[in-house]
Amino acid sequence: MAVAQNDVLRVTAEMSQGVDALQNVYHIQSDNVASVSDAQALLDMGLIMDGLYNLVDASMHDGVSFDSVRVQNVTQGVLMGSTPFPVLTVGLDTNDPLPFQAAALITYPTATPKTRGGTYFGGFTEANSDTAGAISSALQTVLVAVGVKILTQQNVAGNLYTFVLVNRLLGTVIPYVSAIVHAVWRTQRRRRPGVGS
Repeated sequence: MAVAQNDVLRVTAEMSQGVDALQNVYHIQSDNVASVSDAQALLDMGLIMDGLYNLVDASMHDGVSFDSVRVQNVTQGVLMGSTPFPVLTVGLDTNDPLPFQAAALITYPTATPKTRGGTYFGGFTEANSDTAGAISSALQTVLVAVGVKILTQQNVAGNLYTFVLVNRLLGTVIPYVSAIVHAVWRTQRRRRPGVGS
């Protein structure tokens, strides 16, 4: 099979910290006029996730493992498989980790009222928290770069993709118009892999 123009891929960045799963799900639309093979699109998604998390890797605890990138073509209903992160293996920050539920949040408003996406980023260390319990300005700057990347069309060796929001109820694909980095820590629920719904 192949990924056609406007197909939407559900991309899961699968990481872990100890026995806890730390995963983020993104929807990415193919902007390519010509179809891209499933194998090539899978490699492209690995490179996009690697580039995205490379921005925050230096702030993530060295107990965080970058495990794999899982991709499903939701437009066609096809599970394309998983690929390793091409470069990233573990976080690089050796400071003490924050409590596992502490996470940074970026939200992505759209032009549709009351419709926005969001990503919780976890696995950070105490070095990323200031004395008032807020996210350090240095990490906020990094998260702004993450937001900019998500708003920017991705070009992987000439193959083009865009991060989007999928409204499952209406079956529509909605582009993001901005990114908001929240300055205080949020709570992200963790679970052990394979446990819970």
